[in-house]
Amino acid sequence: MTLLLTEIVEPPAHAEPFIVFAADRRISKAGVHAATRPKVFPVPKLRAGIGYFGLAELPGKKMDAWLSEFIGANQDASNLAEFAATLANSLNKDIPADWRRSDVSGFHLAGFTAQEKVEFWFVRNVLDDRVPTTGTFEAREDYQREHQSKVKPGESWIYRNGDLRAHVAAWEKIDEALGTLFGFPDFRPITTQEQYLAWTRFKFEVLCAFYEGFCSR
Repeated sequence: MTLLLTEIVEPPAHAEPFIVFAADRRISKAGVHAATRPKVFPVPKLRAGIGYFGLAELPGKKMDAWLSEFIGANQDASNLAEFAATLANSLNKDIPADWRRSDVSGFHLAGFTAQEKVEFWFVRNVLDDRVPTTGTFEAREDYQREHQSKVKPGESWIYRNGDLRAHVAAWEKIDEALGTLFGFPDFRPITTQEQYLAWTRFKFEVLCAFYEGFCSR
């Protein structure tokens, strides 16, 4: 199971946009909990972050270890486009072809350009409908190309992957049910990035606790 989210928040005028990454840490094999490892990592020199879903290992190496090494070796890339293209090429080289054909897998890469614009890159072996796999990892920028023009000041755009049932069935419902309480005078409204991060973390903890308590796989 994976719950991976990247949310780009476009604040009101005269404020800076920011990016929220969130993920669970559960690694499963055949529906059974196998390990607990990070799935989201910073890419400091590019002012970016990256998270993965799907395959949690490569031949002889765990995905978190492989990705940490890749970041260390490539964060001097000139921009996110170069980093994304290099990531796709490296994955196609290091992951066997039969794995790439059989396992849906990919990455969220988001950060700021030199012009202070937010970019979001998919690097994945699947198209938007997720079935079937393409057998090859490819990089594609989505936020500037497709979605930024649809986001009004004070709104956000969310990219999700993993077990989409939790995102679709519950995420907005938590906002609707508990988020309304922020309108009462004895609750602190969300006005800072730190509060926004705390609210995102709370929603993830609720979903993960639900899965731990009630999901059979």
